[in-house]
Amino acid sequence: MFSDYDTPTPASVYLIINPDQKVEYLRLFDCGWLFSFIEREVSAYRLCKDRDIPDNWLMEYRFKDQSLIPPFSNTDNGDYLSRLLPVTNSLGIWPSNVVRLRDAVFCHKMHIEPLSEQGSHDVLLNHPHFTSSSNYYDDKLVKEGNYQFPCWKALESERGVLLFSETENGKLAFRKYWQYLTDHFFDPKFHIEFLNEYHVPKFMDPYASHVDRFYDLRIKRSIERESITPIPQEFFAPRELVRTGFCQQRFDMTPTGKNYELFAVGMHIYKEIKVTLDNYRLASLLHLCECGEPIHHLSPEKHQQCPYEADLNAIREKFYNKPSEEQEKAYREYGEKHLKEEFPLYWQKIAEHQTPEQEKATTPKIKI
Repeated sequence: MFSDYDTPTPASVYLIINPDQKVEYLRLFDCGWLFSFIEREVSAYRLCKDRDIPDNWLMEYRFKDQSLIPPFSNTDNGDYLSRLLPVTNSLGIWPSNVVRLRDAVFCHKMHIEPLSEQGSHDVLLNHPHFTSSSNYYDDKLVKEGNYQFPCWKALESERGVLLFSETENGKLAFRKYWQYLTDHFFDPKFHIEFLNEYHVPKFMDPYASHVDRFYDLRIKRSIERESITPIPQEFFAPRELVRTGFCQQRFDMTPTGKNYELFAVGMHIYKEIKVTLDNYRLASLLHLCECGEPIHHLSPEKHQQCPYEADLNAIREKFYNKPSEEQEKAYREYGEKHLKEEFPLYWQKIAEHQTPEQEKATTPKIKI
């Protein structure tokens, strides 16, 4: 029987890491001190201009047993990550919380709780005031030496995480992967359930070997764009890796017209992504059936090629001064008619009211 002395004491390591990946602040404290930790750091910058706020990251690592925490130095702990990460990696301990200092200061100014859903990075990116600050950080501060935290791009799906660098090869691989997903979005043999983009820190050295593996698979091997080639499982890092970084955006990959539109134009690289005419036609008809209105933002250069454009303009003019319900009904009927004629498999799903879950259960999939 264990005595109180033998009972492990839980504790958290709180760190502030700068863009040089050096530890600027280090504290051992009870679990649950994070809010006070954030408030302490924000108070030092709340009156600063955006340009003066460094891109520091605040992290908390929770240990069930305090004795497992690597000891602190009495002088300089700037290299503490080199002592901490081997231990956390071997024990399978991931950050319990990661907060970007710039996000926390912005939340303070906007009266947003930084640990709430509204304070998460991907939600803040849609805040009108944050967007302007974010662009300012990206463009000007880099030139002035107040640069961003070095990261890899990470794309998370149910299979794991694919990592991409900011090198030319990495950027090319990222574009190719996005094109690959865009091309096969509606393929009945091919599907993933979700795709989330993250930025994760480069100091996670054990996973450096996973970076740009897609480049080796798709580009070096010159695999045809139309082919569906499963990505080997060893190319994926564990999904827990995204807990070290920040989500940029999330995509529902259920094959609907609306989801396809959001996915194809939802990335900053969308101008480089090509949408096939068949996918544009299918997405347009599905969007009419689902939403009762034409698709708006998808690949404008396809509009002139799409055979529906004149008919949709005629419907718009015919119901211009009539109740919106009548126009929606006309759009839906048009979409259903052409979907039935041109894409009978998708029409059958709608006619049978087949849910995505039912479809997944009845259609063999290739996990990409």
